Amino acid sequence: RRTVFEMVIDAGQGHVPSSFSMAEILVSLYYGGVARIFPGQPHHPRRDRLLVSKGHAAHALYPIFADLGFFPADELT
Repeated sequence: RRTVFEMVIDAGQGHVPSSFSMAEILVSLYYGGVARIFPGQPHHPRRDRLLVSKGHAAHALYPIFADLGFFPADELT
């Protein structure tokens, strides 16, 4: 949540409450072993895909993806 907040403040735009409302769900999916992810293999045929219908909450995904190695964390700011 801290990283999401910092990203929104640094960018001067974004919707913090929507991102915060997804935090527990995303942590459960990505750190709880629910979602099948392959950070080094983005086109892996067995990976799960998540569609975020409220796009203004997508900020919540970026710190998690960076932490899991999908891209460098220094790209967040």
